[in-house]
Amino acid sequence: MQRMSLEQSGRVSDVVPTIDIPLLADDGPNRGHLYLTQPMVMRGATSRQEALRWAMLAVRQVGRATEPGATQEYLSREGLRNYLVANANQDRYDLGEWLTGGSPLTGMDAELDAEAQGEFNRQYLNDKNSISQDDLDPLRENEDLTHFIDPFQLEIWVGYDDRYLGNMLRVKVEFGRSFRAYVFEVEDDVKSVRATMAGRPKYREDPAQTGIPETYSQTHHASGVSIGDLIEEISLYSTTASNEAGIDAYTKIIAEGARWDCVAAVGTAISDYTPFYYRPNPDVAVWHEITFMDLWGNWKAFGSKFGISDEEVIAAMQALPLSNRVRQKTSPYPRGYGYDLQRGSLTPGD
Repeated sequence: MQRMSLEQSGRVSDVVPTIDIPLLADDGPNRGHLYLTQPMVMRGATSRQEALRWAMLAVRQVGRATEPGATQEYLSREGLRNYLVANANQDRYDLGEWLTGGSPLTGMDAELDAEAQGEFNRQYLNDKNSISQDDLDPLRENEDLTHFIDPFQLEIWVGYDDRYLGNMLRVKVEFGRSFRAYVFEVEDDVKSVRATMAGRPKYREDPAQTGIPETYSQTHHASGVSIGDLIEEISLYSTTASNEAGIDAYTKIIAEGARWDCVAAVGTAISDYTPFYYRPNPDVAVWHEITFMDLWGNWKAFGSKFGISDEEVIAAMQALPLSNRVRQKTSPYPRGYGYDLQRGSLTPGD
């Protein structure tokens, strides 16, 4: 089996267990496709903070393998639909001509077998919008393809806190061409969290409505409270709005820490308003800053990559005009407040 090792990345230097991610199966219907039918399991984290970091690094490793320009590309319903429309009169579809996102896939000269070809002809030439995820099964079963099928799910289990046996942090993360690394399910045995993302508005604060919700909104909560404190405050006796913000905090640190070195370095001490900054001229008391909220809200402006370095953040900030995203500040930051992108550390306070 071909595997990809989970490695430390950037300045995230904590000891991480060496595990193998079974990325590609040798044979069978999943040959050549991301093969994650079994959860990735890691044990021995000493704290929830460490467990979150391990989950973050696993997401980063898989995310890097799915970036544009990586060795594999996505096959999606959208790409199939576009191809069918453009080639409705073909007797046989050549997957090497299949376009996704306007770019031809490379390294593909396989064709659908005759049975699959006939099925596509019968069902979809008149109704392209009826294509479902199940309709990509002939592609999943084609052993000549080495591309990701959109979407796929990554499930991560991390055992932590040896004082209690069997405590696990479990997250499910979905990757697709249009949405990469969305945490759609969170479980934490210690906090009694079992929640799935739902397409609904966020809960509003209501002191009479308490308990840990079974779903959380797909829209992030904005908070000046740290990720660690939001999670720690989850309780059966807290309001559903407060608890949902805590569950949302898991998703932010895992997904955004996978995307940004600076976020991973701050870890659970981060809040939405934590500033990341640099000093354009060491002789002038002027700093340029961007907050955590503005980072995760503008991932595309930073290349939509995983493991974005501090240097890349500075370069992208320099290319952005001063605005409500990149702001100018003329007074030093207090010790421990904010993250100095040039030093690669929390503010030393000098």
